[in-house]
Parts: sequence; C-alpha cells; structure tokens
Amino acid sequence: MERLQRNGSFGKRAGRKAESAPRWSRSHVCEWIADFAADRTGTIATVFALGLPVMVGLTGLSIDVGIWYQQDAQIQLAADAAAIAGARELGVGQSGKVAAAAQTSAGLNGFTSAGGATVATSISGSVVTATISAPTPLYFTSLFVSNPAKLRAAASASFTSTPICFMALHPSGTSVVGNGISSVLLANGCAVQVNSTGTPDIVGASGDSFTASSICVAGTHGAGTYTPTPQDHCTVEPDPLAGLPAPSVGACTYTNYSVTHTPAARLSPGVYCGGISAGGQAALTLNPGIYILKDGGLKLSGQASITGSGVMLFLTGNGSGIAMTGTTTVHLSAPTSGTYAGILIYGDRSQTNGSAAFDGNNNNYYEGTVYLPTMSVALTGNGTGTSSTPWSAFIADTVTISGNGNFTINSNYQSSSVPLPPPLVLTIVHLSS
Repeated sequence: MERLQRNGSFGKRAGRKAESAPRWSRSHVCEWIADFAADRTGTIATVFALGLPVMVGLTGLSIDVGIWYQQDAQIQLAADAAAIAGARELGVGQSGKVAAAAQTSAGLNGFTSAGGATVATSISGSVVTATISAPTPLYFTSLFVSNPAKLRAAASASFTSTPICFMALHPSGTSVVGNGISSVLLANGCAVQVNSTGTPDIVGASGDSFTASSICVAGTHGAGTYTPTPQDHCTVEPDPLAGLPAPSVGACTYTNYSVTHTPAARLSPGVYCGGISAGGQAALTLNPGIYILKDGGLKLSGQASITGSGVMLFLTGNGSGIAMTGTTTVHLSAPTSGTYAGILIYGDRSQTNGSAAFDGNNNNYYEGTVYLPTMSVALTGNGTGTSSTPWSAFIADTVTISGNGNFTINSNYQSSSVPLPPPLVLTIVHLSS
C-alpha cells in the first residue's frame, strides 16, 4: 500500500528497483507531473506552504499602503502650509525669504532635511508653489522591494494686498457710528477694518452710507447702507503700527503757543507744551520735522489755516488732541523718509482722555496716516466734492462720522511722494491649488 518509495517516485512507478537509475525522458517527466497532480496526500499543507508567502506579502502590502495614505495626507498638509508661508512673505515684498519660510513651515510639520525631506519653491507673479518630497519607510514590503519609496506633494498659494485706510481698534461695543443726516464715508480703493466683536460694531443713522473696497467687521454690522456688504465675524487684525516707537519728549521749546489775527507765522519743530492754538485769520506754516504737542494738542478756530510738508505731530500728555471749529483750512503732509515716513499725526498710546475731530471739507488736506490708537475720533463730512488728498489713512480707538456730506479717503499712493507705511497693507493669502 505504500506508494512513496525511497527513490522518490509515485504510484505504479514505485515498484522499480532502487538500484536502477531512472531514465528521465520527456514522457517520464510528464507522467511524474500527472502522478503528482493526481496524488491527494498532503494537498492542503502543500498549497498552504506555496501560498503562504503570497498571503503574507499581500497582508504586508495592505498595511503599508494604509500607512502611505496617512503619510500622503500629512505631506499634503505640510505642502499647503509651506506654500501659504511662502506666499505670506511674498505678499509683504520679501521674495528672498520665501524659500526659508517654506522650509521652516515644512520642518514644523515634521518634514525636515535631517529626515531626508526636500522642499522646493517657485514663484510666478503672486503665486508661490511649494513641493515636498520625503522618503517613507517600508515595513512588510521591504521583504520584497529593496528600493525605498518616496512621497511627494505640491501646493500653490497666492496673495492679494489691500491697503487699510480706516481702522477702529476698540475690541468691544459699537466702535464706528454714523449719526448724520446723510453722512458718507468714501474709502476709495482701500479697506475698512473694524475690530470690535460687538453686535453691532458698526452702525449708521438713516441715510448714512459706507463705501470701500472691502468692509471687514469682527462682530456684526447694523443699520446703514454699505458697499459692499460687510463681512461679519471676520478676523481681528492687530494694530498695524503697534511697533512704531514714540519720539522722545524733551524740555519745552514753547509754552501755550497761540496766534490770532496774525497774517502769517512760521513754526519750527520742537516741544510745544500746552499745544498750538490758532484763531481768526491766522496762517501757520510748519517747517519740516517733528512737532511734539504736550498737554494741549492742536486747536484751530475761525478762518485759521495750517500748512506744512514733511511734518509729524505727536500728541502726548493730558488732554492732547485735535479740535477744529469754524471754517479752518488744513494742508499737511507727512515725512517722506525716516522712522515716521508716512505718519502725519501720532497719538501717544499712554493717553486715556484724548479726542480728535477732523473736518472733511474740500479745503482740507491730510496726506499721510492719522494714528490715534487710544482716541475717539470724529470725522465730519461737509461738501460733496472729491478730496484732493492723494491718500490718507485713519486708525483710531473709536470713530464717529457725522455731517451732511462726504468724508473722502483716497488711495492714490502712486501719485504721492509720501509712502504708505508697509504695515498698513493687509495681505490675504489663500490656497490656489
């Protein structure tokens, strides 16, 4: 009954003598295969033994593929973040820092050069593309594949830049109020940013309107006419000029400087304790430089006028602010270079009780940034003409808009020799692919 003999043959061939060497012809091989196929002894074990490597390989491959999918999602997120980081640098004019920003971002997401990852960036216009390649470990499949696997992901991000020309910094309550019969705020080609999370945080009376390239409010908007419709619950933007240093305040150069009914007076930079006052038909001309108005501010009344180029007014101390009554005329422009380039009026951050009022009649000219981060500012629109000022920007704690005409803020930066401070450019970065 024993079919398997010492000579390793099967079935009816088992009876051959052991000492006889088999002669392997083609027919013998075919018969041997047929006998092997017909044999049922140990079939399951044989098939299992033959299929085990395949089953192990498929199981290992499925585990590795699952891991690869997870790592693929991670590297794509890292590429997205790297592209955004690069586009953010490009958006503020730092094209030389794009590659480093993308590399740093990728490292923060776990893809470092020490780990074998490479980060490549390219720039096309306002679009930054970041590509990350990184090796991925082979676990089970390393038994069958010797070459390491690599994952690769790419993402592109672009930016849009919009200058901020009107900003209310107060974090709560209603920080922008229109209370005129038909007050109009025209922010031509620039953005309005309201940081209050109040409900509402910007509101107008009947007939009041607000127009800008974009209106972003951290809370919600109330009554009034808006063009375009404000974006509610948008991101709170930090004070763009929070890092601007304050000028040093020395001894008083003048005390309680006041001019009335004088045809003309020329002033030089210095510390004006008690501020500067002009009334009647006084005409003040300011020489270029920094004017520190301590404990008094600037007060204009009657038909007084003030002019000056390359000047900055710094308001500090108790009660320093801006007050204009009557039919005053203002024609001031900010410095074109230096620390305070583009800054026309600067309110000391330590002030707690200051206020400022600006008349938007057609004769007034504010070329530069009015930065009063702790003050309540009143903008009065009188007249319907277009302001001749190339550009202005107003940043305050809270703002009230009144009057029966337009208060116009232009953004013709190219036609001005006074530069827009770079922090006033709001850069919005978004993934494009």
